[in-house]
Formats: sequence, structure tokens, C-alpha cells
Amino acid sequence: MSVVTDRWVKAAKADLEGFKRGASWPRHAISLNLRISDGKVARAFDIAALAAANRTFNEIVVVAAPGTGKTTTLLQLAETVLARGDMVAVFVPLGNGRRSQHPCFNQ
Repeated sequence: MSVVTDRWVKAAKADLEGFKRGASWPRHAISLNLRISDGKVARAFDIAALAAANRTFNEIVVVAAPGTGKTTTLLQLAETVLARGDMVAVFVPLGNGRRSQHPCFNQ
């Protein structure tokens, strides 16, 4: 891996651990009820399938009502991608306005 990739992986792992230590992170694993719909049929899938889809499509849009697990889904996706070791997972919460304060953006 390159020096830049190593830096991103290290930062991603540290950020993920920080999120997991937060008060809102569930203390026990939560099995998410993920579904994809083509408008007619909804199919169930798990977080590993979502990681594989990300490798194929390179973009994922998660749309759901507040409090339904979007952040948890994306963090579980980041954890799965990091564990696979074939991509760098970066999760930047856009709603908090702190993107420029992330260490990877400042180096």
C-alpha cells in the first residue's frame, strides 16, 4: 500500500472506533433489515452484499426516514470494507460541517 493509502486506512479505523465508543452506538450487534427495490420487488441483502455492490457500482445512496439506521448501516459498511482489506472506507458525516477538520483533509 502507498503511504497515502496507509494514512487513510489508519484514519478510517480510528474514526470507526471513535464512533463505536460513542453513546449512540449499540452495545450489541444489530442485524439490519436491508432491502433493495426496483419499484416492484424488494429483495433482502446483508452488509457484505452491500460492500460487494459498492465495489461494483462505486456509489451507494442510502435513503430512509430519520432514526432508521442509515448511519449504523454506513458505519457497518465501512467496517466490512476495512476488514476485507481491498478498499479504503471513508465515512464523512456531511451534516455536522466538520469535514475540513478531518486529519486526512489537512495533510
